[in-house]
Amino acid sequence: MPNNVNESLSLDEQLKRVEFSTFIFKINPTDKLVLGKFVGSTIRGGFGYALKKVACLIKNNKNCNLCALSETCPYFLLFESKQRNDQANLKAFEIPRPYIFDTTLNTRQVYTNNAPLYLRLTLIGSAITRFPYFFLSLQELGNTGFGYGRKNFIVEDVAQSYPVVKNLYDKREETLGKPDIGKLTNTINIDTETITIDFLTPLRIKQSGKLISSLEFCDLIKSIIHRTTFLSQHWCDTNIEFDWNNLLKESKTIKIVDSNIGWTDLQRYSSRQMSNMKIGGITGNITYKGNLKQFMPLLHLGSYLHTGKNTTFGLGKYQIIGKGVKWKKENS
Repeated sequence: MPNNVNESLSLDEQLKRVEFSTFIFKINPTDKLVLGKFVGSTIRGGFGYALKKVACLIKNNKNCNLCALSETCPYFLLFESKQRNDQANLKAFEIPRPYIFDTTLNTRQVYTNNAPLYLRLTLIGSAITRFPYFFLSLQELGNTGFGYGRKNFIVEDVAQSYPVVKNLYDKREETLGKPDIGKLTNTINIDTETITIDFLTPLRIKQSGKLISSLEFCDLIKSIIHRTTFLSQHWCDTNIEFDWNNLLKESKTIKIVDSNIGWTDLQRYSSRQMSNMKIGGITGNITYKGNLKQFMPLLHLGSYLHTGKNTTFGLGKYQIIGKGVKWKKENS
C-alpha cells in the first residue's frame, strides 16, 4: 500500500517524492526505415510484443490474467496489469502506465544508418528498476523489425539525460549501466504573473466523455493533478496529500490573455481493433495570467511526465515559457 505523506509538507516537497528518469536511445536502421508521423504509437505497439517475447516465461499461456507468474511478470505489470488497481482504489482504465515514448527529437520520416532515429524514454517510479527490460525489448524490436516493410535496426547507444547525463550503453562494449533515479530539482523560480504553455504534441483531455478543444487553466491543472496523484500512488508507492479542491478553486482565477491553439489529428493503427484510428488533440500555445506561483511545482513536474490521454505514445508534452522560469530544459 502507498505510504502516507505528512500533509504539513508543502506541495513542492511532496511532488519531489515522484521518481522519474529519462533516457535517449540512438537507433540505427540496417536499411532505409520509413515511419509515419505518429512514431511514438508505432514504437509503443512494437514494444509491447517485444516485451512479452523477452519477459514471458510461459510462452503458451494465452491469458495473462490467469498466469501463475502474473504478480511478478514485467510484461503483465507494465503492459496488461489491471488487478493492482485495488491497492490504490482506482478504476483500471484510470491508471496511467509508467513510461513515455517521446519521438519529438526527430523531424524526418525516413531514417538510415547515416540518419538515425532518436527515442526519448521516460520511466516513472518502479519502472526505473525495470529499465533493462525496456532496453532488451527495444533490442528485440530491432531484430524483429518495425515500420513499413518491418525494417530492422540496431540500438547503437543509450544515455541517461535526467537526473544526470551519463552513458549507459555502447554497442562496442556490450555492457549496460545502472540508471540513476531522478526527482524534481530545487530550481523553480518565477517573478511574473504571466506564463505561456507551449503544447509540443497533441493534448487530449476529456470532459463528460468528450475531448475538449479549448483549454482553461483549471482544465490543465486538473489533468496534471489527476495524472500525478495516480502515478504517485500506483508506481511510486506514495500518497500526495493536499487540499486539491481549494487549489482547483484558485486555478479558476487564472485567465487566458492570449491563445494560439489548434487541433492536430494523428493516425495510428490499432492491431487489437485491426483498424486505423485518429488520435487528435490541442497543439499551439496559450498565455495565462494570474497568481501562478502556487501552481508552478505541478506545471514543472507535468512538463516531464506529460499530461492528458495517450501519454505513453508521447502525447501531452508541453514546455513552459516565462520570465523567471529558471529550471533547466532537460526535457525539451
